[in-house]
Amino acid sequence: MALDKWIIFPRSLFGRFFLIIVMPVIIIQLVTAYIFYQRHWDNVNKHMQHSLVSELTFLVKLIDGVTNQMELERIIKNWQIVFLAKIEVTSPLKYSTKRMYADRYKFDSLKTALESSLTRQISLYYISERGLIGCDIPLAQFNLHTEFSGRRIHSPTTYVFISWLVATSALLVIIAILFMRNQVRSILKLTEAANKFGSGQKVVEFRPTGAHEIRTAGFALIKMKKRLERNIQNRSEVLTHISHDLRTPITRMKLKLAMCQDTNLSTSLEINLKEMEELLSRYLKFAKGEGNEESQLADINEIILERIHNFHDPRINYTSKETNCKINIKINAIKRVIDNVINNACKFGKNKVVIELRCSEDLVIITIEDDGPGIEPELHKKVFEPFFRMNENKEGFGLGLAIVKTTVQAHGGFINLSRSTSCGGLKIQISLPRL
Repeated sequence: MALDKWIIFPRSLFGRFFLIIVMPVIIIQLVTAYIFYQRHWDNVNKHMQHSLVSELTFLVKLIDGVTNQMELERIIKNWQIVFLAKIEVTSPLKYSTKRMYADRYKFDSLKTALESSLTRQISLYYISERGLIGCDIPLAQFNLHTEFSGRRIHSPTTYVFISWLVATSALLVIIAILFMRNQVRSILKLTEAANKFGSGQKVVEFRPTGAHEIRTAGFALIKMKKRLERNIQNRSEVLTHISHDLRTPITRMKLKLAMCQDTNLSTSLEINLKEMEELLSRYLKFAKGEGNEESQLADINEIILERIHNFHDPRINYTSKETNCKINIKINAIKRVIDNVINNACKFGKNKVVIELRCSEDLVIITIEDDGPGIEPELHKKVFEPFFRMNENKEGFGLGLAIVKTTVQAHGGFINLSRSTSCGGLKIQISLPRL
């Protein structure tokens, strides 16, 4: 936990894959560069400088004290071929008037090594026009001037090595990112299909792709979807037959009542039969859910306004700052949800019913509050159970909130009950995802 406060880990799967691949590459790069620089590059440069110091020391010892001009020229000519550098003899004061330029290389170690080996002061400088390093060594009768490439004291392969190291690592990271994107894309498609199926939307043309494990999960989702759809279809067919079988004797009973001479008895039985029919219709509606209704993109704000208008109740106070709050829903199902909730609020509320709509990028929240007696917290879960009624003497069959919860969950949302702080009664909050 303490580490999480200091290090921000990416939350997305792609970000974590990227971190898993890039971090080791960066660490390997740093370790390799450090070892190469400290162990290899530094040692190579030291050996190169040592070789140059030895060659210059030998040359100085060879020509120092030579008075024959022809012999001196012969030695310089031969050494220019061996040394691969410019070597000339000048007057003792000529080198001191040379123009000095800012050093591109660090000459401290080379200058110290040369002065220690030659036991005399030397001048070492950088000649910027030609990319060479100049060295003036005072001898007994003249000055020895040499010009050599900076590659004699620094290995040019260092930057090439680092460049190739960075380039190949970058190429590997790019290739890894391409593979990661394909895998992550497959997971995102699977997640999208699961969300659509979970919220009751139609899933079309979903083909599992990616690694074997991801495709296995995708095919498992397809099998589960087909199995659930088959079970729902079988249940709907059974309930349809039950409905038909139950309505037939009810119709016969109605015919018998129509021919009954006892008016009081027939009226009482007719009321009971109507109640039985209504109970049967509501139960079938609850058990079937919303049938084969397709999801559509609709403005939830307009739907709420339409349902409020149908109630014609002056106690309802609706507030919403949302001008465009479109959501993918089963319109008729959500209309029944809103009707049920507003109807309960108007039935138990005394003076006011407050409805509020809030929309965010991924969520729609509908809040309904009233100033009625409310519901005790220990009954908040029970009221969603089918056929549960708080008061047996009240009208209704206890299916209203059960249907509301089933429909909201079928859309991938959730519903919460609590005590209203502003109105004092019940507060119902419905949250629907904006897929």
